[in-house]
Amino acid sequence: MADIRFEAVTIDCPDAPALARFYHDLTGMAIEAVADDTYPTVSAHDVALVFQQVDGYRPPTWPTQERGQQMHLEFVTDDIPAAVAYAETIGAVRAPVPPEDDFTVMLDLSGHPFCLAAPFTGLEEHARRREIRRDGIPTITLAGVNVDCPDLVRMVQFVIALTGMEYCAPDGEPPKLLAGNGLLYLFQEVDDYRPPTWPTQERGQQMHIDYIVDDLGGAVRHALRAGATRADVQPGTYYVVMLDPAGHPFCLCERG
Repeated sequence: MADIRFEAVTIDCPDAPALARFYHDLTGMAIEAVADDTYPTVSAHDVALVFQQVDGYRPPTWPTQERGQQMHLEFVTDDIPAAVAYAETIGAVRAPVPPEDDFTVMLDLSGHPFCLAAPFTGLEEHARRREIRRDGIPTITLAGVNVDCPDLVRMVQFVIALTGMEYCAPDGEPPKLLAGNGLLYLFQEVDDYRPPTWPTQERGQQMHIDYIVDDLGGAVRHALRAGATRADVQPGTYYVVMLDPAGHPFCLCERG
């Protein structure tokens, strides 16, 4: 099996430096110095959020499928009300849906939904070892990415085949996959799901997952066997854009 490691989520936006600063302020993850502000990045504990400036960017219309969110970030905190109040002070707004007892949906500066949630049952230790504590600021830890799809079982099987991630099914919670760095891959089955139209902004991809590989050709062949397809548009040389069974683009990136 090819070595394919989940290490980054790349987020489309109209102002990459501003959104990088927002997620730094939200989580305490460090901003990496990048020349000319190209693909500014925040990272911690072998996990990165990368920000990709997109001309003509159009935000998701979640919860509608006109321009579906496609996927969203999950953050965990021990104090949801305090975390929500803090997120609002740095520019987030509450999504126009009622909060639940164990999570609140927020929108970031670019309109991407994200969740501030209580720690996931049975998986608290993975978030704990990746916490960044700051004086006077609620601890908000990136837990993982939650992917919209029309068929949850097929997506779970695909990602396991692609990456070999550990399957977790805590009592009372949907299935999750656990990466070696402690990041979670979650799934959300969506009625009337509509795949992204990347590279157009008709239904933009909004964000995508970057996998790091040591053998790019071998990783592409493995992904094809797992059920991915190769995207028609290939804008890079050190990475290959693939599509998962739900039509989400993802990148196989050769380690530099």
